[in-house]
Amino acid sequence: MKINLGSNTFEGRIPILWGRRALYMHADQTVSVVYLGDSSAYPEIVKNEVADGIPFSPHENGFVILDEDESLYKCITTMDSIEIIPLALELPMVRFAGDDVMVGGLRLSGSQLASEVGVIVEESGGIGVGARIPERFRKHFSGAQ
Repeated sequence: MKINLGSNTFEGRIPILWGRRALYMHADQTVSVVYLGDSSAYPEIVKNEVADGIPFSPHENGFVILDEDESLYKCITTMDSIEIIPLALELPMVRFAGDDVMVGGLRLSGSQLASEVGVIVEESGGIGVGARIPERFRKHFSGAQ
């Protein structure tokens, strides 16, 4: 399954569908975040770097992604982990550390799930494991059934 956005291709399993964003962990242990809107999708973070044209402010060990001066979430990178911490978004924190993925209080360690999405976090607060991509986002992906 893949999503093509301009010169960026995001391919493989989506570890986390976080509200309206897909979070990808790449083989080189970097993270990308793709916004999945109703009519379009675009990268906000590509391999631990802010994507071109995305408003942000620097933060110690990372940056904050903005939307019209509202702080949506911050990305903090350390030597052994990457954290996506919600600010205005009402979603749990996500932490990638080696083979571990933590979403709020849920921890998956070295897990491979035979599904399209490893963890899905709904904006309503629900969390599921091993889910299909929700119908409203399927148009952004090739290979989703």
